[in-house]
Amino acid sequence: PNAPPVARASYYAADLLGLVAFMDSFRSELELPKGGVRELVEALGAPWSGAFLGDLYQALLAACFQMAEQQALTVPPQWGSETTLTGATWPEVLRRWLLFGPRKDVH
Repeated sequence: PNAPPVARASYYAADLLGLVAFMDSFRSELELPKGGVRELVEALGAPWSGAFLGDLYQALLAACFQMAEQQALTVPPQWGSETTLTGATWPEVLRRWLLFGPRKDVH
C-alpha cells in the first residue's frame, strides 16, 4: 500500500490487463466507455480527476439492471432510469443495489 505507484501498477498488471480485455470484449454489448490500459490506470490513480471510472460503473450498473429485469428479479424501476443513475448518484445507487437488490441475501 505504501509502495510507489509504479510498483503497485506492476503488481496489479495482470488484473488491469484482464479488466481491459473484459472491457474490449463487451464494450458494445454493455455500452462501456472507450478507453484502454492508460485510461484505466489514470482513473484508478486519481478517480476524482475524470469521468471514466464513473462512466464505467454506470454502464456496469445499467447492465446489472437489464439482466435482473430479463430474469424477472425485483428491481425498483427508477434505479435504472437516466434521471436516477447519473455521474453524481451512481455510488448511492450501487450501495442500494448491494444492500437491497435481488442478491441482497449474499451479503
